[in-house]
Amino acid sequence: MAMPGRNMVGDYRYGYQGQEVDDETGKPAFQLRLYDPRINRWLAPDPYKQFSSPYLAMANNPVNVIDPDGGFACIDADGNPFPCPDGFQSYNSGNRDALFDRGGRFQESVSRLDEVFIGNYDFLSSYSGNGEAGAYVARGYFDINYGGLNIHGNGSFLDATAYGHGNTTGNPIHAGAGAQANVAKANITASLGSNNTNIHGSASGSVLSASANLDPELSFGFGESTKYGGSLDANVGAYVAEGELAYGFKFLGIEADVTVGASVLSAHAGVHGHVFYDKATNKIHIAGFEHLGLGIGEKAGFNLAIPVSFKLD
Repeated sequence: MAMPGRNMVGDYRYGYQGQEVDDETGKPAFQLRLYDPRINRWLAPDPYKQFSSPYLAMANNPVNVIDPDGGFACIDADGNPFPCPDGFQSYNSGNRDALFDRGGRFQESVSRLDEVFIGNYDFLSSYSGNGEAGAYVARGYFDINYGGLNIHGNGSFLDATAYGHGNTTGNPIHAGAGAQANVAKANITASLGSNNTNIHGSASGSVLSASANLDPELSFGFGESTKYGGSLDANVGAYVAEGELAYGFKFLGIEADVTVGASVLSAHAGVHGHVFYDKATNKIHIAGFEHLGLGIGEKAGFNLAIPVSFKLD
């Protein structure tokens, strides 16, 4: 991406860390999500939840840290950068991939067929850093990317996590804390199509789980944030069993998703909502989600992003 006030001559289409630039947004298009190098933030949540903030990129060290596919930044368990092992940096070429655990530590390389990537597993591990700490008995994930079909799944057994973060002087203004624990939890997501036009869905569930969090945020469109607006996420609950389904589409710049869910032998309540304009994508985002249960519970929500004709700077 050219810096403000400078022009790029020719049709060279590669940007930050050698990633191909997305035609629609002008942002580097990593395999899993778009990246904005001007503010060092991802434009979509982290599918692997490496950091407490799902939009934090390159461990807040964009000069030294590499993230080959938009999933894991190459850092060790203490948050220090290290060179990505051979194979991981060339995620879409050759016939080998590298595997990392939750803390970013190299595990092993595995063979793959075409663009199908089978993920990793890890046992009896703990991690800390970037305002988050946790431990688990077992975790694993997989990715399948073949043509326009993308499937990601992850699961855990005896898993506990706690986090805390805050910023009351800069932008965005945010403060939050939360914790969760579960005996067993799994999630699978799938999409068919391109990054800009697709249908997608997900299914998730847990058994014997508990969680609580409070995360408010206000953004004013300057500094590290490209957003004008705010969000609130507040939840508390304990479940014997719970699950949810989400499905949606992307078409002509519009993104829409609907979520429904249910729980049994549970006690829980919570809300999530956000309304903001994102000048990076020139879209207005609106979302609402609620869940409530005592014995039998329900979940319902929506997410909508609509392109607009105006642009705020």
